[in-house]
Parts: sequence; C-alpha cells; structure tokens
Amino acid sequence: MTPKEEMQEAYNFWVYHWWIFHHAKHGNIDYSKMSRKFNLQDERRIVTFEIKEAYSPIETEQFAKNTVIAMTGAVFTILNSAMDTIFDPKEKNEAVQTTGLIAARIIVFQIRNAYAHNPINPKWHITNSCHLKMFGIPEINITVDFKKLNEKDLKFSHINGVTGLTELLKYCLASVKDG
Repeated sequence: MTPKEEMQEAYNFWVYHWWIFHHAKHGNIDYSKMSRKFNLQDERRIVTFEIKEAYSPIETEQFAKNTVIAMTGAVFTILNSAMDTIFDPKEKNEAVQTTGLIAARIIVFQIRNAYAHNPINPKWHITNSCHLKMFGIPEINITVDFKKLNEKDLKFSHINGVTGLTELLKYCLASVKDG
C-alpha cells in the first residue's frame, strides 16, 4: 500500500466509525438480529467472544463513542506516518512555518502525540518548544494554539469539532498527488 493509499484508508476508517456511531446514537443497532456469541479464526486457532444479552441504547452509544475516540488516534497515527514518508521531515526549529501544509502536518503530529499515551483519554503534550504557538490552515478555517492547549485534555472542539477534523483529513489527502 502506498502512503497515499494509507491516507485514503485512514479517511475511510474515519468515515466508517462515524457511520457506526451515527447508527448507535439513533438506535439503529438491533441486538435481536445479532448473535451474542461469535468466533474469529486466525492462522492458529479460533477464539470465541460472547457479549451480554443486549446493551442498552445508552451503553451502545457510549461504546460507539469510545470506539470513535480510540479510532481517531489510529487515523491520525496513520496519517502522520504516511505524510512523513511522502514529505521531508517536519520542521523542528523556531522558524517553523505556522500556516498551510506544514501547519497541517504539525497539527496532525500533535493529535497523534495526544493519543500516544492514552487512546481513550488523549491529552495534549507538546514536547517540542517550537510547536508551542499558534498554527493555522486558513483554507479550511482551522487555528490551533498549542501554547494554550498544552497539558489539557484533547477535545475535538480544539480543532473545530468533527467537521474540522474531517476537513483536516481531506486537506492532507488533497495535498498528496496521485502516483
């Protein structure tokens, strides 16, 4: 898989998990049509899983939300890695550009870092002092001030919510040429 294909797959992963969350939130997951017990087989053996009779709508929505939160870390880890393969290493000096694609790469990197230590409860932890400033991507109306956010719990609202994160993913994907 090429880095561009990895980025596209990360975006598809993002959309799929939000689709699951949407259906959980709106009560569209019907446990009466699902088996409580199921098997998965790998190269060596079969493992059996069993869930309780049925989760309440609130439990189902919470599990779906936690899945989306953890998945966000995976998506931005994939995106960061692919972009590191495609582009030159990220700037690490005081003169780092604070707008455009370089800003997008630093925002993606810092989202990935926030998830690195706790994928269910991510926290901004900016260790590069050159990143303790404001970064923006005017084309998609995103501005992130890492100086203000450092050591705080990551909230989607810091990047303009789910819409902002989705626009950031699309912006990064569009910045990579096919082939």
